[in-house]
Amino acid sequence: ADLQWGSAGSINSLSEARKVIAAIRSSNVNANTKLVTLGDWVSSSEPNYYNSTRSSDWMLGHFRGFASKLGDSYWTGVLDAHQTLIGKMQSSYAPNTGLLPDFIVNTNTTAKPAPANFLESEYDGAYSWNAGRVPWRIGIDAAVSGDSRSRSAARKLSQWIKAKAGNNANNIRSGYKLDGTVTENYNSTFFTAPFAVAATVDTDQAWLDKLWTYLANGSTSDYYGDSVKLLSMLAVTNNWLKP
Repeated sequence: ADLQWGSAGSINSLSEARKVIAAIRSSNVNANTKLVTLGDWVSSSEPNYYNSTRSSDWMLGHFRGFASKLGDSYWTGVLDAHQTLIGKMQSSYAPNTGLLPDFIVNTNTTAKPAPANFLESEYDGAYSWNAGRVPWRIGIDAAVSGDSRSRSAARKLSQWIKAKAGNNANNIRSGYKLDGTVTENYNSTFFTAPFAVAATVDTDQAWLDKLWTYLANGSTSDYYGDSVKLLSMLAVTNNWLKP
């Protein structure tokens, strides 16, 4: 709001933003690891949850925006902590796919995918209905910031899914184990749309065009898929407002 309309009116948007950012730092970031927690319901008195994180919450561009607006190196540290964990999870647990799990545990020691039914389902340690947003989260930061870490991570995801789907967007499935094994054998917009964002930093325009055609011609019947589809299309068409 400050960027769009300024802060000279009855509401000082920049001042209010600083309050919100401070609250996020206080209530949603692990003080030791600098990784976002599972929510403000988690406290350090519950180490099993406090030292865990959800990959789809890693909004790299927003951390970058917080650092820029506040001139605060703390948020640069938050950004770097998440970039480091992305690299470790891809190299250690998904070297051939680049996939991240829904939840990661033991972030204060040796981070690893969560066990089954850690918080939500049997696929908590797989690429499922949370992590499906990851190619969008990483891809949009790669496209907007040009960060080589984000570009490398997004390109790994894009190149793997293109090969796995046989160059056909309709073949993208609704969940995978980290080794690429399908967990739910049907196609859904929620899982397909984010890969279009990751594809913007790849070099295969034809693959991106196929994903775009899928999104432009397809329809969904749930708010979750529709929302992620719209946000992904805004990103692909360069209509994403930089945080």
